[in-house]
Amino acid sequence: MSPARDVFGSIVDRDQVPLPRGTWRIFGLAFVGFATPVIGFVELAERVRGNAPLSFDRPLMLWIRRRHSPRRTRLVRAVTELGGVTAVPVVALSVAGYLAAVRGSRRPAALLTVSLVGSTVINSVLKVMYRRTRPTFFAHIVQEESYSFPSGHAM
Repeated sequence: MSPARDVFGSIVDRDQVPLPRGTWRIFGLAFVGFATPVIGFVELAERVRGNAPLSFDRPLMLWIRRRHSPRRTRLVRAVTELGGVTAVPVVALSVAGYLAAVRGSRRPAALLTVSLVGSTVINSVLKVMYRRTRPTFFAHIVQEESYSFPSGHAM
């Protein structure tokens, strides 16, 4: 028996160990859950690259503006900070430190750290590539200097 057969035998030859019930359904849902946001991102990226106006920008921002209140502003600022450049690294690196030091799980800690750094680099590169300015339909409460696409919070 060749080494290749040993390696691929457990994946391809399912005569001896059948897949658990519902495995293909889970694979399908995982694929749809991955493919749908990727297709949405690509579609949005093509529109941004072509400088096409995004039909939802103005209505969405005006809808949010009509619901403005000091209380909502405080709430949105707090939620924004949770996904910001300070809170996310502090929480992620704290969890990575806990995993590595207390639980002895160095591999998940490294994966978390690499994911954080990687998504930050990818987001920064994409922002420079697309250079989409932030919509200005009215004065913003918080002034942000970076480009608007892709959103760092969505990463």
